[in-house]
Amino acid sequence: KSLAAQHAFRRARAEGRQPLLLCFNSVLAATLQVSLGEQRDVGTFHHWCRRMLEASGKTFDPSAAGDPAYWKRMVDEVLDCKLAEPRYDTFIIDEAQDFDPDWWALLECFGADAPEARVLCFEDDQQNLYGRPGVPLPDCAVYRSRAVYRTPQRIARFIDRLLKPDVDWRSPYEGLPVRVH
Repeated sequence: KSLAAQHAFRRARAEGRQPLLLCFNSVLAATLQVSLGEQRDVGTFHHWCRRMLEASGKTFDPSAAGDPAYWKRMVDEVLDCKLAEPRYDTFIIDEAQDFDPDWWALLECFGADAPEARVLCFEDDQQNLYGRPGVPLPDCAVYRSRAVYRTPQRIARFIDRLLKPDVDWRSPYEGLPVRVH
């Protein structure tokens, strides 16, 4: 998913489009930023909200970052900032299973609902740790795959022997020997 999201971002930039690539996980965001050489339009949804606030002269309170209610208020504050930021025409959401539908409503204010907008959401229902319903995208093409590229072959064979999951293992890497602790 993340490789496809990176490809989509690079392609959009090459076509002269204004892409925004968001994810939920900070570690993934940092990896994407390094890989794409991009800090401004690649990151977590919350980092993007912070950037929107600060760009419009509003303050972000890092001491309140642990309070879920603060993040809900932040989304409302970012709605007031929407005119301060250029409109995007390509929206790429990696790990969309973690994306809150309210966040999507905010992105619509920045152009995601425009007829010319391109929207790509990459998600994995098996990684839906928060039990969120997902981003409601009517008339959206859906592609589902059971292919897993991140698990090395030795670990995949071990998992197959133990659990017999319905997974299409595709990693090209043999990996280290498996040890059980």
